[in-house]
Amino acid sequence: MPRASALIALLSIGCASISLHELVQPPARERQVREENAGLAVVCRLVAAREEAEFFFGADLIGMGILPVIVRIENTSGDAFALSAAGARVTLEDGSTLVHLPWSAAAEAVSFSYWRAVPGFLFAVIPGLVIADSVSMTNERIAGHYRRMAIEEAALPPGAGALGVLFFIPPDGGKLRIEAAARGADVRLPFVRRAEPDAAPCEIVVRL
Repeated sequence: MPRASALIALLSIGCASISLHELVQPPARERQVREENAGLAVVCRLVAAREEAEFFFGADLIGMGILPVIVRIENTSGDAFALSAAGARVTLEDGSTLVHLPWSAAAEAVSFSYWRAVPGFLFAVIPGLVIADSVSMTNERIAGHYRRMAIEEAALPPGAGALGVLFFIPPDGGKLRIEAAARGADVRLPFVRRAEPDAAPCEIVVRL
């Protein structure tokens, strides 16, 4: 019986699980700003609260130095555009700049380590395999969730819209100053006309 109890405790602690929620359009009362340029309308909102980050992304991204920005885009022009997320930037109130982080890197930061399975393998082979399998399935779920929410390289034909998230981090491993983000930030999003891929991007700056 003690061995069975130990096995149950080991599996309950070692098996990976996470709570994730799909992105929804924030209520109008939330802090968000709309900007328009060249027939593109962009609404942005910072996710600066740890609780909200945990709700949508399953982890305290703020504490991990990652700032999520919810972005809604509407293309009311007659041209096709594409968001060039690699060139997106966030400038905080204190003058510091955040650079774009691909969704795959954000998902990797949240993913569980297979080291969780080591105690299971020390106990017996099967518990270790069960824990390792739970880690694999949970990490796949995390990756799929982040991929669906990301708005990177969004294609925007005339009349199209998109709702998603961009992730930002301080360059060179710096510290995220979330208090500066709470005071104000400029979100810079570059868009490229599909008919003129070599032309200078059309940049929209959303001042929050």
